[in-house]
Amino acid sequence: MLTYQCQKWQLVLDDNKNCNLYHTERHALLYSNLAVESEEIVDYFTNHPFKDDVVLGMKTVGKLGKYLHFRTIQKLTPIFEKTLLSQSKLPNDINSLIIFGVALGLHVEKLTRNHLIHNLFICEPNLDYFYQSLFVTDWSAIFAKANENKTRIYLNLGGDGSNYFYDLMAQFYQVGAYSLADTYMLTSYYTQAMQKAVTDLRGELKVVLALGEYYDHARY
Repeated sequence: MLTYQCQKWQLVLDDNKNCNLYHTERHALLYSNLAVESEEIVDYFTNHPFKDDVVLGMKTVGKLGKYLHFRTIQKLTPIFEKTLLSQSKLPNDINSLIIFGVALGLHVEKLTRNHLIHNLFICEPNLDYFYQSLFVTDWSAIFAKANENKTRIYLNLGGDGSNYFYDLMAQFYQVGAYSLADTYMLTSYYTQAMQKAVTDLRGELKVVLALGEYYDHARY
């Protein structure tokens, strides 16, 4: 990244003297207020964390319904649903978190400062954004905390998101693929390409968990 040259987005000070990203062709700023919007992202995610629950999505249909795994799910689903509703806040200790989109990254800094994240996966397709975040976000503190706590950070930079599944699965297999079931996801900003990549990834990860090994596989 030391020799990287930004293509379209430049780091500027806006009229309020806040750091911002300026698109040199569209002549537009990314943020209205960097500090406020970063705080809003973190606050909303903390109070409304998103985590796909594959177990709750399993259906006991056809001949599979007789197996112990699916019969147990049917009994436990009401309990899980009630528990999820009562535990709607993001916990302080997080097994895995995937962040889609860094932009200038202040929300990443705040999340890692306030929570212990054992496996942090950061995906940023726009290299201009990530490069400029190096001048705004204290990445050294983020990596220092991870090193101190012996936690993991994985950066997936560039590309169009079409390889997220393969790249992330390679990392999850190192920490245990079933940690996917305890993974939160945060999308920091939305573009058409980002939304498609995230939707596709969620669908593929659900398939991995749904087809994973369970009691009846081992028994029969």
